[in-house]
Amino acid sequence: MLAAILAPPEPVGTSPGARFVQKAITVLLIGAPVAAVGAVVWLALPPTLLDVALMLAMTAVAMLGVTVGFHRMLTHRAFTAAPWLRDLLVWAGATSLEGSPVGWVAMHREHHHYSDTGKDPHSPHAYGSVALGTVRGFVHAHMGWLIEGFPAKPEKYAPDLLADRRLMRINTWWWIAPVLTVLVLPVAVGWAAGGARGAATTLVWAGLLRVGLVHHFSWSVNSVCHLWGDRPFETRDHSRNVSWLALVSAGESWHNAHHAFPTLARHGVDEGQMDLAGDLIALLERRGWVTNAKWPNPEMLDARRRSA
Repeated sequence: MLAAILAPPEPVGTSPGARFVQKAITVLLIGAPVAAVGAVVWLALPPTLLDVALMLAMTAVAMLGVTVGFHRMLTHRAFTAAPWLRDLLVWAGATSLEGSPVGWVAMHREHHHYSDTGKDPHSPHAYGSVALGTVRGFVHAHMGWLIEGFPAKPEKYAPDLLADRRLMRINTWWWIAPVLTVLVLPVAVGWAAGGARGAATTLVWAGLLRVGLVHHFSWSVNSVCHLWGDRPFETRDHSRNVSWLALVSAGESWHNAHHAFPTLARHGVDEGQMDLAGDLIALLERRGWVTNAKWPNPEMLDARRRSA
């Protein structure tokens, strides 16, 4: 049993051709928002109020889709959603352009399994604690791992999802969501509002830059929240709570609490901690669309608190 738990994950898609395609796509996805920033500066494309409103709305949809749908619902089974709501949350998560639902879940479960060890796919602690090592670790945990690493094997980390025929149908067609929300919707809305220039500005701001915001908000949990912040709870890794990231991460930055209690529906477990994802789950529960939500209680928290 111990050998099975500690065995390294078997990489998939590791042929030279597959690895090249994977890296090329990853570089493109990382670079597209950067190119969009360059386009804004070079072509002088300031946003309209419509661009900003659509960018903020789609950022919120994608972040809550990832945090509530991909992370708390699928990965950690922190609650049960009505089938239609479950589908909606998964499609919302797919708009983040962070990969397929099953691939996302498998990678995150692998992270929890090996958190901050040599087998963690995105630990920032692989290069030592001196300044240069911390910088290299930050870059690796933030986005370098996307290019360097192997995808986690779903057969090992997400067999429950592979057996879910309804979810697997979405998993097959997940890419439709980012195509529609990154390209089609912004161009259509922008063209209707302002012709060719309107389509260009909306594509850049509400499409490409929106993707960049969602990516960096998400990736900051992997990097920042394993390097700096508070550790109020006992965990076997370096996970931290980072309050200033709570809003943009929809509550994911209470990361030490999450690693201490990974199956909870709420990560901001202490009074005054902003957790938009947890608030949304609570609202959906009150509407009767969510059941079996796992909430923190004082006894549970106190049992894991670190002494001052």
